[in-house]
Formats: sequence, structure tokens, C-alpha cells
Amino acid sequence: DVKYQNLVSQLNPHFLFNVLNTIGRLALLEGADKTQEMIYAFSDMMRYTLKKEKNNVVTLKEEMEHVQNYLSIQKMRLGNRLNYSVQIDEMAEDILCPFMTVQPFVENAIIHAVEPNAKGGRVEITADIQKDGALLKIIDDGKGISRDRIHKILDGTYEADGREKNTGIGINNANKRLMYYYGVDYGVEIKSEMEQGTEITIRIPRKSLVGRGL
Repeated sequence: DVKYQNLVSQLNPHFLFNVLNTIGRLALLEGADKTQEMIYAFSDMMRYTLKKEKNNVVTLKEEMEHVQNYLSIQKMRLGNRLNYSVQIDEMAEDILCPFMTVQPFVENAIIHAVEPNAKGGRVEITADIQKDGALLKIIDDGKGISRDRIHKILDGTYEADGREKNTGIGINNANKRLMYYYGVDYGVEIKSEMEQGTEITIRIPRKSLVGRGL
């Protein structure tokens, strides 16, 4: 029954957030501060993900808050092996960008630059204001990505399994969305040297995206 399925789909997120909030309150009462922090970060990530159903466009501030939540959860998991910083110019916060523009690249950095290294690694995310928009960078100090793999990831021909496949798809989708909204000159730029880390550059022009849903 279609009406029943629609009702279930509407109830599930509400039920999920109620459960998460209840667990968060229990963690607070029990003095489990880290547990409470992780639950609320995850809850915020879920809310952000559900926004996709209503709107494919968000502000840079919203996207960066999502990235912050993702990194805070990873920090709890990886501990001292992960160091990170997120800096966004206040003047860039209201600039609109496609949903999930930055997070796939940050996830890729965690998987390839931080997790495989016994000493861990560092990820830096910045969003600086420019005359015509914003300049985003995601920088890691990992082992780097070969030019062949960069090309395959961006054109969607990179073959991998599990999490690597998912992050490859996420990066390819983000690149496609950027070019769809802004034109081919606004695709993702990836610079990497083996053993020297990777630098992702994303340019977000100050353009209206209203009416260009995917």
C-alpha cells in the first residue's frame, strides 16, 4: 500500500530522532559526556542528510557544520591519530553550494590519508571569500593519490570495493554536481604527490542556484 509506505517513511525519521535524543539525555544523566557529544553530532548529520529530500542546495555554513560533525565523530573513533581543523571565513558562510559538496572529500582523506598510517594524519579544511565567490580547500598529509587514480575517480571509472568504492562515487557525484550547477570550469581540482599528501580545490561562484534541482 503506497499510503502506508509513505506514512512509514514519514514516521521513521521522527522516531529515530526521538530515540537519539532519549539516548543523549540518558548519557547526560549518567555523566557520559563523550557519548552524548557523539550522539548529538550523529543526530545533526542525520538531519542534514534528510534535507536532501527537500533541497539540493545548502549554505557553506551548513555544509561546514556537517563536516565538523563528521570529523568530531571520527576524532572520537581515531583519537590522537586524527588531527583536523575547519576554518570558514564568515563572509563566505551564506554562499550557496550543492548538498554534500565537501564531506565526500573529507571522508576520502580519512580513509586514504589517516586510517592506513600508524601515526595517523592531519586534515585541513578552509573556505575563503573571494570577489566572485568562495575558495574551498581540503588538504591532507597522507601518501598521496596517483594521477591515474585521480583521473579515474573524477570520470567515474575507478573500480574499488567497499568504502573506497563509496567515496569514489561520492567524489565523482560531487564533481558532477559542481559542473552541472556552475559549468565545466568549476569542476574539482585535485593536486597530489606520492608521499606528499593531497590538496583538493573547489571554487564556488556567487551565483543563484534556485530552480536548478537535480
